Amino acid sequence: MSTAPAALLPSGSFALGVNYWASHAATEMWSRWDEAVVDQDFRLLAAHGLCTVRVFPLWPDFQPITRLYFGDNRPAEFRLGEQPLPDSEIGRAGMSEVMMVRFERLCDLAARHGLQLVVALITGQMTYRLFMPPGLAGLDPIGDPVALMWERRFVHYFVKRMKGHRAIAAWNFGNECNLMGKAGSREAASFWMGAIADAVRVHDATRPLISGMDAFGGGQIDDSIHEPQVRWTARRQAEHCDVLAIHHYVMWKQAGSDPCDTLKPCLAPAAENLVVAGITGRPTFVEEIGLNWRPMMASYDTLAAYVRTNLWNLWAEDCRGLLWWCAFDQENQRQAPYGWEAPGLEHGVFASDRRPQRTAQEIARFRAMLDGLPFASLPAAERRAVVLLGDHRQHGESAALGAYLLARQAGFAVDFQQAGQALKPAELYILPSTTGRCGLAGEAWERLKAAVRCGASLYLSADDVYLDGLAAVAGAEVVRRTGKPGSQRFTFSLGGEPLALTVPLGHATTFAARGAAVLGCGADGSPALFSAAYGAGTVHLLGFPLETAVVETPMALHENGLRDAWRLYAHIGAGILARRTVAKSHPLLGLSEHRLSERRLAAVAVNCGPEALRDTLALPAGWTLAAVHGDGSATQQGDRLALEMPGSCGAALVLTKA
Repeated sequence: MSTAPAALLPSGSFALGVNYWASHAATEMWSRWDEAVVDQDFRLLAAHGLCTVRVFPLWPDFQPITRLYFGDNRPAEFRLGEQPLPDSEIGRAGMSEVMMVRFERLCDLAARHGLQLVVALITGQMTYRLFMPPGLAGLDPIGDPVALMWERRFVHYFVKRMKGHRAIAAWNFGNECNLMGKAGSREAASFWMGAIADAVRVHDATRPLISGMDAFGGGQIDDSIHEPQVRWTARRQAEHCDVLAIHHYVMWKQAGSDPCDTLKPCLAPAAENLVVAGITGRPTFVEEIGLNWRPMMASYDTLAAYVRTNLWNLWAEDCRGLLWWCAFDQENQRQAPYGWEAPGLEHGVFASDRRPQRTAQEIARFRAMLDGLPFASLPAAERRAVVLLGDHRQHGESAALGAYLLARQAGFAVDFQQAGQALKPAELYILPSTTGRCGLAGEAWERLKAAVRCGASLYLSADDVYLDGLAAVAGAEVVRRTGKPGSQRFTFSLGGEPLALTVPLGHATTFAARGAAVLGCGADGSPALFSAAYGAGTVHLLGFPLETAVVETPMALHENGLRDAWRLYAHIGAGILARRTVAKSHPLLGLSEHRLSERRLAAVAVNCGPEALRDTLALPAGWTLAAVHGDGSATQQGDRLALEMPGSCGAALVLTKA
């Protein structure tokens, strides 16, 4: 496992930047090199606080090898065009001196403007076009030994030559290298990552290596033995990398069913970041985010609200940064892939003529807010609840996001892990929308039960669960199951307060109490929510998969059927909520606590909806509001704080204790 320091993205910091292709040429920037254009581009980025820049040395430009064949179609040799490879270090690597000099000049310009570069080494996949040296065309970049040999030569030479440049802050494997080819197995993917990582670290073990691919999407969080077709899992990436990445495009996510300036899309990137960080123990950041199909999803004003809210939520949740995709609009490009049907072209923080979009303005404004804070970094929030994610049977991405959304609305912070990992200490364990054995094979289930017997609480929402001995643990059991899709109505009494939910479900399950107290029922009177003592702890069993329902149902958290579902999480997390310093009540207000010292606290408040809100925050005696940084206003009267916030914005409330 890697031990190199992740100096670019320390805890509490928040890097802001972009993925960069030159404004005049995009993927042809190296072959149509214009130093003056790059200089002007970089000056513009720096002026807007976009100081972390991911750059892409396009593979065929930098390693332009061709392959010659004998007359009977047997491979003969590799050359640079028709010229034999020079007997020199750069020649044996098949690299272009012209391109390396251009990259050195790019680094010089970055240093001049105070920019830090993340270098995506093997840039083959770009906007769903595969770019490869002509001599390797048709080979599998992941599994073919000839391709891998040349990739390693590329990395060896490039890193050795460029490691001394102060503008380079980190290395990437490349751009979404998991999409360059179909790894035959997890082992093949792991071997490829190991081969490239070793080539980097032979020459530079001082800079962090970032995965450069999405560690969350496409089932990447499932590391179970039952899902071998998931090749590039987050935990496999973490074996070879110092920092993992999230690539989030809401139009391709479950949250994309809701308007992008509403709760789900404004919290989904933070949830993904927390899941990956929790499972791997690695620093994680949003390396790509954007609306590639913006014209069909949002106006620039709506996009600005989306960007602004996500910046606050990501910062509050110890995400280490955000790099927008991408720097400049590309509607003036006609080369492939931009001339193909699929790519979006209006996704820059700047227009192609360098006019700043609202996105750039919001990022610059957030950078100015961070720079004006009276503390250097934001400590991570304390997390007393842990969400356990299961195996391939579970709708893992929806279950994770649903649990995060409901906990955030209720007002407490959660951590994540896979159920089979060593159990993290917690006061509350959450098994959301669980299926099968919840990933709790063998000793893992016993460890969880032991933690509850010692005083922890367990909440489990059922989606065809067959955990052994569950009836004895939860005090309830299944009576019958019916394949009866449709909406079902449930009513609850939570601490004497009524709650009604209408939930779209794929089947109906009838439960019966076997010693547990019944806190909720279906429309037919059958029990649906149970609470039972188990040793010194408490077990809450919900008879339907609430978390996947709130995520997979469009606008569920804004309409009557599931709008108040967060109150169930407030009930199971009541013990945690009682120990918070600052208490809130509005479900669209995200509120996290960050201890600056024994007598100083930063409370980050985020309005996760587009409408203005008001809330009254409760403070313990002796705590005083010292300052508000960001948007909105707060007025203290005794132990109450009257908070007013415009839509889609955030504020850091600095509190002190006498």
